[in-house]
Amino acid sequence: MSTPAEEVARQQELLRQAGQLIEATEWARARDVLLQARELDPRCPKVYELLAQAMAGLGDSAEAEALAKQAKAIRRENWARAVEAELRGHHELIGEWARRELPL
Repeated sequence: MSTPAEEVARQQELLRQAGQLIEATEWARARDVLLQARELDPRCPKVYELLAQAMAGLGDSAEAEALAKQAKAIRRENWARAVEAELRGHHELIGEWARRELPL
């Protein structure tokens, strides 16, 4: 069983390989590598962006468009989660400050 850090490193290596395969127009091999990367983290938008390129190269424009939309949706969700987490942190800091400043 691999650790989360090992899985991240493996996915990064797969993304690097896929990028090289796309540059070499080896669309089918790139697709296969990206499908492996997607198994490691199905919420990684870069996987879907590269997979869209590979599918376009294979001539499947409908699938390429769907994958590109999925990548965009995942990026939007990740952004919203990050903003929410940051706001939550600010609210906690303000609440802590208010508890220290106001006598109970």
